Parts: sequence; structure tokens; C-alpha cells
Amino acid sequence: VNGTLKVTSCSSEGTGGGLLVMQGAGVSVMHGAVLELEGNKAREGGGMYVAGSLSVLSGGLLHLADNTATVRGGGIFAAPSGVVSFKDAEGGGSGIVTLAFNIAPSGSGIFLSAAAKLVLGAAGLPVDSLHFLAAAAPCSNFPSPFSRLIAYNATTACEWECFSGYLKDTSLPHATCLSLGGPGAATARNSSQARAAGPYCGGGCSSRKVADGVCDVACLSAECAWDVRDCWGVNVTALEALAEGAHGVKVRRGATSRFAVAVLNGGDINGDLSIDPAESSASFNLTALHHALLSGGAGWLVTAGHLSDFSVSLLGAVDGVARFGG
Repeated sequence: VNGTLKVTSCSSEGTGGGLLVMQGAGVSVMHGAVLELEGNKAREGGGMYVAGSLSVLSGGLLHLADNTATVRGGGIFAAPSGVVSFKDAEGGGSGIVTLAFNIAPSGSGIFLSAAAKLVLGAAGLPVDSLHFLAAAAPCSNFPSPFSRLIAYNATTACEWECFSGYLKDTSLPHATCLSLGGPGAATARNSSQARAAGPYCGGGCSSRKVADGVCDVACLSAECAWDVRDCWGVNVTALEALAEGAHGVKVRRGATSRFAVAVLNGGDINGDLSIDPAESSASFNLTALHHALLSGGAGWLVTAGHLSDFSVSLLGAVDGVARFGG
């Protein structure tokens, strides 16, 4: 690709909705060139299926947005023989790659088959959601959401770092980037520190309840390591019971609360039961101003125990309402 190539709204019942790169073939996005794949759909590789090679050279732009895969690889699916490179052949220069609002049950941004290769340049690859990157044979220290992947090697170890504003908790079997926003940000702890802080790591959270396999709303603060991953995937009934116990307010079971729980599960990318500016942008396409108004200037949205207020405010923001009083 030497100029601009844009493929939109195409579909395939099999692989490669927007573009199919067969084994032995290759696509290179040269310096100054643009390759855009938007709104395409396939079973695997909604935007692109790569069985050959894909190279985005320094100064080249690859943009994949709003593509859908019903199985794997919303943006890109790399087959076992596939090589996906965002780095110059010589030197560490990086092409410009954007993957936004692509959808797939596994690997909404990129899915890597067992022997597929992913080569990154100096810019790395932002991993900004829970299912953005997936692999059939993942590296032992697979990158956490809200991290920048620096190097990927399935046979040894990956290299990655957390985004600014996130704490890398390496005390867990799988390191996790925890948000520094929210209550107790000045005393942010990882899971080991929170469990050792006893008898209470903060508020009404007993240190022994951190990472005990049970979601404790009282432990949802940076100083208690956001209860680690205990609150990921909480169902409606459990969340209502927790909210009532922790805040003394019963959340009504109805369309509003069910909607808010769905928003929570879909928008709370790193599972800390708060939504920060990056999550607002990635999940709901909200501007920084919308997020600031919703959060009252606090910088983060606490969803547990405030589901109805949160959902009304979010609907107002998404609909473009000027005031967010509810």
C-alpha cells in the first residue's frame, strides 16, 4: 500500500471480512500510506485475517475500527503461519496502528494463533481492554488491561508496562494493572500490601477479605487493591446484595439497575468497579468534559452502590444532555 486504501462494510462467512492475506502473500503499509478497515465482519478476522505477513512500516498508518468477528479476532486474526509486524525491518521504528471499537468474544483487537508472530516497534501496542488481545498459546506473563505491550514472545515471556496512573501489582500469579484513581489513591497498595496492612486496609474492609474469592464492596479502593479480582463478573443479585450491605441502600431490581450492571460489566475494563477517563473513552466514546461532569471532578465514577444515579448520568452524557442532574 503506497497511497490510501479503505475497505468498509464488507463481510465474509469465514475469514477476513475486510482483507484476507493468504499464506505466502504479504501486505506492507509503506511510509506515508494509509490502510483503513472499518465496519467489516467475519467469523475470524473481522477486519483482517493474516495467514501470510502484515507489515506497517515507520510513517505508515493502519486503522481498524468497528469491525466484528463472531468468534475470534475482531480487528486482526493471525493464523499459525501469520506474521504481524508493526516495526521496520531495520531499526526500531514503529508504524502507526489504531484499533478501536472492534468486537469479538476473544481478541477484540488482535487474536494470535499458537505459532503466529507479533513484532512490535518502539511504540509498542496499547492493551486497553480486558479482551483486546488474546492468544491460543499466550506468554507466561500475558499483559494486563491498561498496559503497553513492548515485546511479545509466546515461548518465553512478554514485556509490558502499565499505563500512567496505574499500579502494577506483581504479587499475584498474573500481574495486574490497578487504577490509582478512587478512594485511598494516596495510599495505593498491591494485594500483598493490602493483606498485610491489617486489621483493616481501609474503610470497612478487613485485610483478610482482600483476594478471598468473595466480592466485598467495602474493599473497592486503591488502598485495598480493589479487592484484586474478586469483583470481576459480579451478577445482578450479588451486586444488589453487596450494595445494600455496604451502603445501606437497596438498589431496585428493574430495567435501570439491570442496565447499569450491564454498563458496569461492559465498561469497567479492568474490573475495579470504577470507570476512569480511559474507560469512559474506550467503552462509551465519552469526551474528557463528559467524564469530568459525570464524576463531579473526582476523575473516576464509582458504580457499586450508586447504580441508578450512574445509569441516569451515563444516559444523559451519551445522549448529549447539557446538564447531568438526573
